[in-house]
Amino acid sequence: MSHELDSQDLRTFLAIADNGSLSSAAEALFITQPAVSKRLAALEERLDAVLFNRQQRPMQLTEAGETLKKSAHRILQSLEDTVTEIQNLGEQAVGTLQLACSHHIGLHYLPKVIQTYQRQHPAVQLSLQFIESEAAPGLLTRGEADLALVTLANSVRTPLTSPFGWQDPLRFVVSPGHTLAEQARVTLEDLAHYPALLPEEHTATFQAVNRIFRQQQLSLRPAIPTNFLETLRMMVSVGLGWSVLPLSLCDQSLKILSVGGDPGLERRLGALIDSRRSQPLRVSTFTDCLANALQELTGSPGLRAPG
Repeated sequence: MSHELDSQDLRTFLAIADNGSLSSAAEALFITQPAVSKRLAALEERLDAVLFNRQQRPMQLTEAGETLKKSAHRILQSLEDTVTEIQNLGEQAVGTLQLACSHHIGLHYLPKVIQTYQRQHPAVQLSLQFIESEAAPGLLTRGEADLALVTLANSVRTPLTSPFGWQDPLRFVVSPGHTLAEQARVTLEDLAHYPALLPEEHTATFQAVNRIFRQQQLSLRPAIPTNFLETLRMMVSVGLGWSVLPLSLCDQSLKILSVGGDPGLERRLGALIDSRRSQPLRVSTFTDCLANALQELTGSPGLRAPG
């Protein structure tokens, strides 16, 4: 009997542990359920141990499974770090860059960056997935993304670090035909009487807006929450309510409001990486490319975070 561990089988084992079923693990890995079952069976045969209690839903780890899980992440990370160190010995960035980003960043900041990067580094294949910003920490710590470009929380928690970020000014907006558009200056109390079209409550943008309303003992009237800012812009433009949107999205279909007591809302966009992992050359070259593009776009030299 062979006791050699296969990295593919270990990744499948972790996917089952994280998702609680063979079918959910198959979806997460983009493979078939029979393939997941086969890999699990092969791993259990190599170890001569049962790793999951299949009678429970979601599937629960056995004592042997708990023991393996403690080591599996470390084994896979060590292997990835070794591959990275070898790849970084060369002068050319290679491999697959797993990039995760919010829809707003992906649509409004990345297209030209990706075009430039792929021209400069043709040996790198780019894998891009769109996510909600709040999903980034999980993807990075599970090794499912090398780099995430998202709205940054007020504080970045270890083991994540942010190589750089940039400020994204926000503005209160309504449609040009909205009643509030006729006022030279509005107050938060004025806004509280109308529906607020905002991202979902767990997002940094909603929490920032809600915070300033609560400071004045006012309540929001949230309606039709969505995290797609382009959708919010469309709903505002047809008069369904007011919103707070990035200045970069404010076009002629919107009226920017002058709000008394406006604290100058803004959010911080930026990059996130897992500091525990050796960063491949393809990651550092991409962040350099993005930082250069943002400096040209914003005219700001201070994009990189200290340290």
